[in-house]
Amino acid sequence: MLLSRLAPWLAVAVLLAIAVHLNAFGNAFVFDDLHIIRDNPAIRSLSQIPELFRSSYWGVWGNQGLYRPLVLATYAVNHALG
Repeated sequence: MLLSRLAPWLAVAVLLAIAVHLNAFGNAFVFDDLHIIRDNPAIRSLSQIPELFRSSYWGVWGNQGLYRPLVLATYAVNHALG
């Protein structure tokens, strides 16, 4: 009963989220995306996730004071699902 009342609103929310992001799908990588996403071997395997929490975010690109292992872990999960 509750799900049937919420279903139209959930559908609207999903469609709005897709509509908002439609113009981003055709864009290329920018800024650090090449090093962090495209060229990063650490996000190609889920077995690398523990290492992401032991090393710096930038890895071989130098220590910039950034430590975001959860971001890289989500990239690894996205890569595994994709």
